[in-house]
Amino acid sequence: MDLEFLLHIPKLKETLRTGWLERGVQNAESVADHSFMSAFIALMTAPAEDRLLGKRGISSQAVSRDRVAQMLLVHDFHESVTGDMVSKSDWEGGTHSQEEKRAIEYKAASNLLPPSLLPLWLEFHEQKTSEAQFAREIDKLEMVLQAIHYKKMQNHQKPMEPFWDQKNQSHVKSPGLKRILEDAISGRESGLLKIFNTARKLKEFMRSGWITDSIEQPESVAGHCFGAAFLALCLAPSGMDMDKDKAVRMALLHDIGEAIIGDILVDWKVNWLLNGEARRQALFKKSNHKHGITQKEKEALEADAIEKLSALDTTGMIKQLFLEFESKKSQVSAFGHA
Repeated sequence: MDLEFLLHIPKLKETLRTGWLERGVQNAESVADHSFMSAFIALMTAPAEDRLLGKRGISSQAVSRDRVAQMLLVHDFHESVTGDMVSKSDWEGGTHSQEEKRAIEYKAASNLLPPSLLPLWLEFHEQKTSEAQFAREIDKLEMVLQAIHYKKMQNHQKPMEPFWDQKNQSHVKSPGLKRILEDAISGRESGLLKIFNTARKLKEFMRSGWITDSIEQPESVAGHCFGAAFLALCLAPSGMDMDKDKAVRMALLHDIGEAIIGDILVDWKVNWLLNGEARRQALFKKSNHKHGITQKEKEALEADAIEKLSALDTTGMIKQLFLEFESKKSQVSAFGHA
C-alpha cells in the first residue's frame, strides 16, 4: 500500500470548517475535529438505533456502529485537497453548483484514497445503505450541536440559528438522534448530550507538547485522536490475532478522559520538555491544566474522569477500552500505544 496519502492527515487538522469562518467564529473547529466528534457520536448511539431503523422504513437490518464510525472518519478526507467546499445552494458565497462540488470531491477522493478506504467514502456519499444514511444524520447532528455551542459561547458575528432551521432538522430522522437534537435546541442536557458536550472540549484543548514549541496552530486532542483512529483504520492488520474494529475504537477513545482533565504533562515531562523558563511560561499561560504532577497523581485523575464519563456511557465501551489500553497487555492495546 502506498502510504503517502497518510501525509494528508495533518492537513485535515489545519483545514477549518468554512461555515464557521463565514459566521465569524474565532478558533473554529477543524475538519479533523468534526470527523472525530462524528465518529464518537456513532460509537455511542449506533447500538441503540439498531431496533429503531425499521420504523424509519430504511432497512430492518442492524447498523454496524464500527462501519458507521469508520465511514465518518473517512467521509471528509477529500477536504485535505479541496478544502471545506460549500455549494451555491447551501450558501450564497459558494463558488460551485452542487453537481460541480460532487464531481470535484469524487475526483479528489478517487485520486487520494487507497482501494481499502475508497469504498467507505463512496458508501457514505452514495447514501444507499442504512449505515451511510445513519452516518449522514450524525454528520448533520454534529454540525447542529457545534453551532449551538458557538451560539451559547457567543462566538459568532453572524446569526447561527440557520444551522438548526427546519431544513437541517429534517435531515435527522432516527428517533434517538432526533431526541438528542431536540434536547440540544431546547437547552435540555440529557445523558448522551451531556457526554457529547463533554467530549466536545477535546476540540478546544490543545496538545500541551505543541504549545511549548510556540506552534501557531497546534493540533487539538480531538485532532490527535482522529489521526490515531485513522492510522489504526489503515494500518491495523486484520486476522484472528487482531480485532481491527476494536483497534479503531480504542484509538478514537484513548484520550477521552482529557475532556475532563486536559492534556497534562507530568513532572518528568515538564522537566524534559520545558528546559527553559520561556517555554514553561508559554505552557502555563496558555493551559490551566495541572501540569507538573506525578504520574501516579495523573493516573488517579484519569481514573476519576473515566468513572464520570462511564456513568453517562450506556454502552460501557469507554471504561472497558480505557482499561485495556492502559494495561498494554493485549495485542490491540500494544498496537494502540505503538
